[in-house]
Amino acid sequence: MRIANAATGAFDAAVAADRLTVSFWSFGAADLPANNSAFCGMQNADGGGARVLNVHLPWSDGSIYFGTGSGATADTRINRSEPNAANYKGRWNHCLFLKDGLRREIWQNGVLWMRSDGGAPLATFRGFWIGSANGGGINYPGKIDGLTAFAEHALGTSDTDARAGRGAVTAAGGPGTIDAVFTHRLAADDALLTPELSTDLAAWQSGPAVFTLISDTPQAGGIALATWRAALPRGAPRAFIRVWPAPGF
Repeated sequence: MRIANAATGAFDAAVAADRLTVSFWSFGAADLPANNSAFCGMQNADGGGARVLNVHLPWSDGSIYFGTGSGATADTRINRSEPNAANYKGRWNHCLFLKDGLRREIWQNGVLWMRSDGGAPLATFRGFWIGSANGGGINYPGKIDGLTAFAEHALGTSDTDARAGRGAVTAAGGPGTIDAVFTHRLAADDALLTPELSTDLAAWQSGPAVFTLISDTPQAGGIALATWRAALPRGAPRAFIRVWPAPGF
């Protein structure tokens, strides 16, 4: 998934401060370790130029790599072997990658797993991909969730100020139906969201055959409140909804 507004300087403040944290939940597939990128930042918007930011989670050699510059020198990349496969596949794990001046850290499930000083300053990057390398190469084999900044940008909400947004996603229902109600930022054309429906939290369905847009009402602050409705699956004892990036994002 390409974050389009990287091209217009979305990460410039982080580069100027030489401070950046990326945190998310990952559920690695059974074929890990394998060549992959969980996220990647490139110098140019088209994916060309020098690589500035990258994580292999883990690479085919079983090591987790956190790159904060081009090349493979000690000041641009840290890495460590992860012998415990449960920390990267077969279950949800929380990952955090931090760059704060000279300091670089990797956290696993709330525990500091690796730290190194002596990092070179971040360079400007205009291309950013989640779940793959530049241009969609070497995709991460698994699931990535909980990229908070992306969700806040798309939904127009805030984790730190309850007054800044209505809240993430709510569910409502009537006889035989379930509604997904959520805000979205009107200017966030680079982060379109779609509701999805499941009866078992494993298989998810979306699209016009499942959901109908009932209303999309502008609100203050450049956001709108959307209500999407789906028919409850016949005979299902329960149903679940979630909001997910639309196909192609």
